[in-house]
Amino acid sequence: MAPIPDQAPASPPTIPASLLALLTAQTPAARATRAEIERWQRDWNAALANRLQQLSTQADARSQLAYALLLPLASGDADPAAMQAARRQALERAAQLDPDDVLVAWLQAVDCPGAQCDPNAALARLQRLEPDNAAVWLIELQAAHQRGDAAAVDRYLRLAAAADRYDLHFGDAGLAGYAEIAELPLPPLGQAERELFGQGMGWKRPASDVDLRVSQVAAVTSALLTPALQGLMQACGLRDGIGPPPARRAPCIAVLSHLAGSDTLIGPGMALPTLVQLTADGPEGGAWRERYRLHHWQYQQYSRGGLFMTGEQVLASWRLGEVPALQQRLQQLGLASPPPGWLPSNPYNRALVTSGRPPPRG
Repeated sequence: MAPIPDQAPASPPTIPASLLALLTAQTPAARATRAEIERWQRDWNAALANRLQQLSTQADARSQLAYALLLPLASGDADPAAMQAARRQALERAAQLDPDDVLVAWLQAVDCPGAQCDPNAALARLQRLEPDNAAVWLIELQAAHQRGDAAAVDRYLRLAAAADRYDLHFGDAGLAGYAEIAELPLPPLGQAERELFGQGMGWKRPASDVDLRVSQVAAVTSALLTPALQGLMQACGLRDGIGPPPARRAPCIAVLSHLAGSDTLIGPGMALPTLVQLTADGPEGGAWRERYRLHHWQYQQYSRGGLFMTGEQVLASWRLGEVPALQQRLQQLGLASPPPGWLPSNPYNRALVTSGRPPPRG
C-alpha cells in the first residue's frame, strides 16, 4: 500500500496561469472570485485525497496505476521526493499484480528520474510486451547515447526501425486517470467562476464539469510520457547539410517515419523537419514535404487556442489520438486542408516545404 505523503501546512492552491491575468485587478469582485476558486480547489483536493486513499488499498493493478497517476494532484506541499517514492511504490505493486500491463511498465520506464530508480526491469517487460513499438527501443537508444556507446545506438536504431509504430500511450494514461474521477462529485462552483475559467481558456462559454475534471487529469499526465529523443536526433540529424552515415540512413528514415505517423503532435513535429531534408532528392521527397506543410497548417489551427482544448476535445484526443482528433475537429470546421499555395510564415519552415532544404545562411 502506498499512502499519501504527509503534507506541510497548506498554502493557497495554484490558480491556472490562464486565469491569473483576469484576476489581477484589486477590486472586490476580483478578490471574491479568486477566493472562490481557491476554495473550490481546496475542496476538490480534499475529495481527491479521499479517493486516492481508497485506491491505495485496492489489490488490482489499475487502481494502483490510477493512484500513481493522480497522486501529484492531491500532494499539495508534500515533499516531492516522498511523493515520487509513493508513486514508484504504487507502480511496483501494480507491476506485481499484473506483470503484463503495458501502461504500468511504460510509466515505470519513462518516469524514472536520475539514480532514484532503476527502469531496467520495466524496460525488459516492455521489450517482451511491445517489441513492435519503436518508442520502447528509443528509450534504450537514448541511454546508449548518454553513455557514449555508438554500437548500442546502432543496435537499438535497427530494432526501432524494424518496429511498426511509435506509441507513447498518451491517451491510455489520460483515460486511466480520468476513469477514476469521472464520477467523483465536484464541489460547487458558481456560474461567474465557471465563466471566468472558460474565458481564461478561450472557450467563449462557461467551464463544464467535464472541462474541470479533464483539466485536472491533463495537468499531471501530459508531462509524464515523452522520453527524450536527443540520441535519435544526434544519430539521424543533418550537420552542415550532411546526413547520417550510409549504414544509418535507411534505419533513420524508417524510425523517423514511425514518429511522423504517431498519433501525437510531438512525433511529426520532431521527425518531419529531418525527414524532408533526408529525402529532398528522392522520389518520396515531394510527399514528405506535403506532409510537413499539412502538419504546419494543422498545428497553426491548434495553436489558436481554446477551441481544441475543451474537456470533450481532450477526451477525444485521448480516445482517438491527438492527430486524429485534431483532424476530425478541423474537418468539422471546414479546415482539414490548407488552401492551395499556403505556406508556413516562418522562413525556415517555408524553405523546407518548398525545397526540402533550409534557407541559405546570412
